[in-house]
Amino acid sequence: MKEQPHLSVIIPAYNEEERIAGTLESIDTYLGKQPYSYEVVVIDNGSNDSTYDLVKKIAESVKHIKVDLAHEKGKGGAVAHGVMQHAGGEY
Repeated sequence: MKEQPHLSVIIPAYNEEERIAGTLESIDTYLGKQPYSYEVVVIDNGSNDSTYDLVKKIAESVKHIKVDLAHEKGKGGAVAHGVMQHAGGEY
């Protein structure tokens, strides 16, 4: 059975292929040094670049990262989608 993470970080993304990899690396590096478990959920909000595919590839090798599509729900809708559909953290 998979352990519930302590912290869920939701990141809405739209056309972020140029900088999302660095952002995820920084977040994962920082959170990896903390004394609690975590997950990072990236919600692609209908990007028309390769943001989703890039994050999906990263998620294959970094166990704490997940990605899904929000289908153009806006930033708030993307965050809500991430929280309601994917966040498993206590916080």
